[in-house]
Amino acid sequence: MLQEIYQLVQQIEQAKKADAKGGEDVAVHVDKSEVVERLRALYEAKARRLPDDRAAMFDHLFLNLSDGIDAATKRDLAMTLAMYPRAPEGIVDKLVQDEDPGVAEPLLNSALRIKERLLETVAQQRGQKHLKALAGRGEIGERVTTPIARRGDDETVLALSVNRSARFSEEGFDILSERARANAILRSVVCSRPDMPPAQFDMLLSLDGALVCEEFDAEYGDAALPGEMLVAIVSAAMGDGGPTRFSRAMMAASFDYVAMRALRRSVEQADLERWLRRRQYEDAIAGLAILSAIPPEYVQRLIVADSLYPAAMLVKAIGFEWGTLKPFWQIRSEAGVGQEAPNEVYEVFDAIDTLTARRLMRHVALREKIIAFPEVELPEDGWPGTASNDQADRRVA
Repeated sequence: MLQEIYQLVQQIEQAKKADAKGGEDVAVHVDKSEVVERLRALYEAKARRLPDDRAAMFDHLFLNLSDGIDAATKRDLAMTLAMYPRAPEGIVDKLVQDEDPGVAEPLLNSALRIKERLLETVAQQRGQKHLKALAGRGEIGERVTTPIARRGDDETVLALSVNRSARFSEEGFDILSERARANAILRSVVCSRPDMPPAQFDMLLSLDGALVCEEFDAEYGDAALPGEMLVAIVSAAMGDGGPTRFSRAMMAASFDYVAMRALRRSVEQADLERWLRRRQYEDAIAGLAILSAIPPEYVQRLIVADSLYPAAMLVKAIGFEWGTLKPFWQIRSEAGVGQEAPNEVYEVFDAIDTLTARRLMRHVALREKIIAFPEVELPEDGWPGTASNDQADRRVA
């Protein structure tokens, strides 16, 4: 290996001498990109068993050659270095700050140890692609998260908020909270963080609840059942910590079975109805849990609650039809549980849109720090980031 590096060094030295003579009497012309590519391939072949002194040699060569090489070679070098936890530190520090996101991203996405001051520089100075890669990086601290929260676009800030290993300062949480006020999806993610300060959580939850109730009232419009009352009914059911009908072991077994089925094909309304006809209630609950991303123990509470409304709102939010609820009435009848007249529940079920029900269920789940219905795709016209985005949320839910 030393001989191979020596030959490369000889070529580099000859090229430098030729440059110094202004191009006269050039015996050897070495393209920097070609040398870096050959050196990169050599490093990749030896990296796993490379002693520290020889790693330092590679670092020195890469640093001396990295200026002026073509973009493709620099990206290939970054991709290779990102694969090795003990990659040469000097060249990694240089490339992670590169203006080309194709160079910096693989390093930012890797498990490489990178100095926090360099990550802070990237967060303060580079573009959105850099920031998004940095937002998902493990164990980033307050000096990094605060500028990302301030400078990142909504998609980047969402990625940052999802990152549970990211640490935020008081200022960072203030910025996240302010941005979440105008973005329903971001509110859900920010509020679900276990480290969210209680005062800011309460403020955002209250705002989210007011907007959800306003949306429901605009669609249903009956003073006999305002949105505030419906939210209270569903919340009480989800938060009920009393004993449940099915044991944790039974539910876990059913969830594993349905989850394996969902890997092969999605769970559909016909599956749910078949399980209910066969009285496989645990499987039906597991299916609803997978479709809503609400844990089975909470879904079970919604299904067996004294009121039909929680089950109706969950089924509506998933997008299933009214007939899916019929077996749930039978469960209640058999258990002697009192309930509203089905036609009263149907009026609400029929009046509101699926996405309105979904927003309501997201809000109720958020009270338990659960992110329900997390599947979100950005619309073609971008992320709903304005104060009116609670209406725009209907396009991306």
